[in-house]
Amino acid sequence: MATRPTLDLRRHPIAASLALTFLLAVALVLLSLALPLDVKGEHAALHLAIAVPVLILLALALTVWPPFPSGRATRVGRALFLFGLAVYGGGLVIEAVGAFGYEASGENTTNDLVVAHDVGLVVVPTGLVLALLGAIIVLGVAAAAQSGTAGSRRVKVVVVGAVVLFVALAIIRIFELF
Repeated sequence: MATRPTLDLRRHPIAASLALTFLLAVALVLLSLALPLDVKGEHAALHLAIAVPVLILLALALTVWPPFPSGRATRVGRALFLFGLAVYGGGLVIEAVGAFGYEASGENTTNDLVVAHDVGLVVVPTGLVLALLGAIIVLGVAAAAQSGTAGSRRVKVVVVGAVVLFVALAIIRIFELF
């Protein structure tokens, strides 16, 4: 009898935690859309439906993911990825709290909670870009190590490319704010 493949958190911690948090995010988004919430409640619930899985992924990455191979690029990439997840998840929580500053009609009101929501609007994409930048660096270094070119120009090209991508996205985001 053939055994069914399983995604064990101990045997495949990265893949299992990514799959787990993705499925949790889908379930929470569907639940928040299905619940009879008012506009503010639904707005906050949707932010939290993504924030909770992101912060759980951060906790899993810190506790059960294996250490990455040594190397400056890998350490920087992992640190950027983890910091980006923390900023992204924290920004979503700030946005969720700020969602309660809006009127029931969804109109903007002038109070401190709306300001928190607006702060979250800047923090969330920054965290997402940092996490993506870190993931690109780590994956690029891992791909170079697999191909036996870890010390070559290819790694430097991946790292420089990731930094250029980050700067370009940051500039685009800055111009969107004004």
